[in-house]
Amino acid sequence: MSNQLSIKADPPLQDAGPQTVTKLPAAAPTAPAAKPVPLFVNPSYKFDPTVGLVVIEFHDNSGTISNSIPSQRQLQAYRDHQETPPGEMEPEPPKAQPLVSGKTAAG
Repeated sequence: MSNQLSIKADPPLQDAGPQTVTKLPAAAPTAPAAKPVPLFVNPSYKFDPTVGLVVIEFHDNSGTISNSIPSQRQLQAYRDHQETPPGEMEPEPPKAQPLVSGKTAAG
């Protein structure tokens, strides 16, 4: 039984005779090549293993990070919280210096 989907080979093409080669005109000078643009995905995602979160970073036109979710401040707060061992109290914030003649120690 023959297969209806089979393809039959055609005989090779015969030489059509002498061929002429035409030369293309010389290409016009082009502008100097532009500097390659760094490729980045906007926004980009990265996993921060220190806090166990995925961070979404937004880039500006030059490719530098302009914003992130969570913010760098929030990420630092997560890191600070993880440094406190379980069962221990959070360290107290520094107390204000007593007033000396109406001025603070810093001022």
